[in-house]
Amino acid sequence: MVVGLVEAAVGLRLAVLGVRRMKPEDVSRRAAASDAYHRQLDGSSRSVAYYERRTRSIAIITLTVGVVFTLSALVLLFLALFN
Repeated sequence: MVVGLVEAAVGLRLAVLGVRRMKPEDVSRRAAASDAYHRQLDGSSRSVAYYERRTRSIAIITLTVGVVFTLSALVLLFLALFN
């Protein structure tokens, strides 16, 4: 039962984090920071659009993992209560 609750909390936290990372202003800010970091690090000149796509992909993956964790936690809680 405790494992289900902890897993649900982690899943919800990841889902919220994924949603926050998909906000347009957050995506733009992260992309600009990544671009500046890589230019300073090795002089690479990838476009900011590349970093925006990458940031959105990471956000979608984070959101998906969060939803899967939450759903599996609900199944664990259901089994713990009714078994």
